Amino acid sequence: MLNDSPSKGVTLLVVPPHSHAASHEDEEPLRRERLSPLPPLAWVLALSALAWLVVFACFPPQQQDFPLNDDWAFGRGALLFARGEGIHYGKWASMPQLGQWLWACPFVWLLGPSFFALRVSTIVLSWLGVWAFNDLLRGQGVPDKRAAAATAALAFHPLLFLLQGTFMTDVPALSLALLALAFYVRAVRSEQSGWLRAAVVVGILAAITRQNTVVVSLVAAVFIWRAPTLRRRPLWWLSVLLPIIAGAAVHLWFQQREDVRALKPTLLPPAPLLQLPFVLIHFAGLAALPILLLTPRRESWKSLAWALGPILAFAGYWFLYGAYLPYRGLFPYTDNMLTPHGAFAGSHLSGGLLIAGNRPLLLNIPQRVFLSLLGCITGALWLIRVFTYWKSGKEINPLVLFTLFQVPFLLIVEGIYDRYLLFFLPGILFLAVSPATEGGGVRMWPQRFAFAALAAFACLSVALMHDWLSWNAARWQLGRRTVQKRHINPLHIEGGVEWNGWHAVVGEKPVRTSHPRWPVLPFTRDWFPSVQGRYCLSFSELKGARRVDAEPYSQWLLAGSPSFYLLEMPPLAVSRPEIPPHR
Repeated sequence: MLNDSPSKGVTLLVVPPHSHAASHEDEEPLRRERLSPLPPLAWVLALSALAWLVVFACFPPQQQDFPLNDDWAFGRGALLFARGEGIHYGKWASMPQLGQWLWACPFVWLLGPSFFALRVSTIVLSWLGVWAFNDLLRGQGVPDKRAAAATAALAFHPLLFLLQGTFMTDVPALSLALLALAFYVRAVRSEQSGWLRAAVVVGILAAITRQNTVVVSLVAAVFIWRAPTLRRRPLWWLSVLLPIIAGAAVHLWFQQREDVRALKPTLLPPAPLLQLPFVLIHFAGLAALPILLLTPRRESWKSLAWALGPILAFAGYWFLYGAYLPYRGLFPYTDNMLTPHGAFAGSHLSGGLLIAGNRPLLLNIPQRVFLSLLGCITGALWLIRVFTYWKSGKEINPLVLFTLFQVPFLLIVEGIYDRYLLFFLPGILFLAVSPATEGGGVRMWPQRFAFAALAAFACLSVALMHDWLSWNAARWQLGRRTVQKRHINPLHIEGGVEWNGWHAVVGEKPVRTSHPRWPVLPFTRDWFPSVQGRYCLSFSELKGARRVDAEPYSQWLLAGSPSFYLLEMPPLAVSRPEIPPHR
């Protein structure tokens, strides 16, 4: 229920976590819910820990000491920081990362300076973020088991699970933001200074990690203003100003440094701007699938047609005319972490591939068509719930506000990567599970389907992470063996973006050399001019290249026993300045 008490003035939902008082009018659904097999929060965290234990059993710490994605830059800076060698960004970072580094230091000191230690720091911080999300849901009147289901959908979403295994800023920043938001909500609800102090500390850590987390203070300011007894207390306003001041100061300091990629805000180009609403709705539908199965509604055909018709029309348009989109206008509609080949590798938006060779395909055309249509249908069902929530007249919700305040940040980037959408997941899942969107009709699917969907999310996430670590472990083992036993300079090896970035000195973006001697990828030519591709680490053998060595690896999601190859490349003619990309 809503607390409109004039003595408190707090307008947050304050249904006790274990109370079902808000649903007395529907006893039968509640009886079924109490019998639900879905686990509580403790089981969600335990299952997440078990999933990572499985991954670590397959790849012990010494076998996964290598960077993933941009870890080569972010991790290098964190390791230097933990050793007391100051702040170094290597001319690659566009986020300050300081809060994330402070969090990671104890893990580096305890586990040793390695990418495994950084990976563990991200995973542990993500569990705190998962707890905070669950706390926010329960504080807004979502029954315990439904809140646990939504929390599991967040914890085992493939995008979040894959990013847990990196030292990218996405998961740490989101976790710190959710944690600060939960503390602010508890502080406003109880008017206790202890929660407020915790919110300020965590809010500052978030703000000096990634700039978009400053919206937590804006959300807190809205709720303080709506509480008459709090809006007259200067200390409360100071509590929301301090993270903003810290974030602004660090951002200005960061922008003035010479070793960063200080990006000037630029409006999203027209084509991806037009595509953005469809991408968000499609992403929301697939993310909320377990919740849509858990809490089904009997929708009218008219409502479904109004929601689904435009979504299908847009999907058809992208497929037929979206030549500028990655992957031929079919799912996935964005790039970076989730691709038709599995996790990462390939970069449509950056103008070229990030690693050489023909990588095995995970999702064929029929599978991608199915996921495209499934996302359209579930996106329409989710959109109906958004309209239902809006018409319900519920009070302003912190998770909804947090999500809305993220939209402007998507409009000032050069292109949309799928990991940018991670910050929308909490709001998406809340709108799907909110008590305001519960249907009063007959339940159409048993709850075991929702549990099966969550299990599928978990299995897919673990398998994707395993396969991503597997081929990377083979690549780095092969590359390091080449350097140690063949005494080849690592800069003479085109090893993909992580290998090149870790071994190259990153400077200003250079102009392409007119007569390269050895082939490299276009991205390498632009960003790592010191890399000479006399040798190449590749997914497949390349025409004209001589195989020197190979390292097999296993894949759970693909049949067969693929290998990573070390190839000796022939000198290039002037007319062929790059390694042939795979198709």
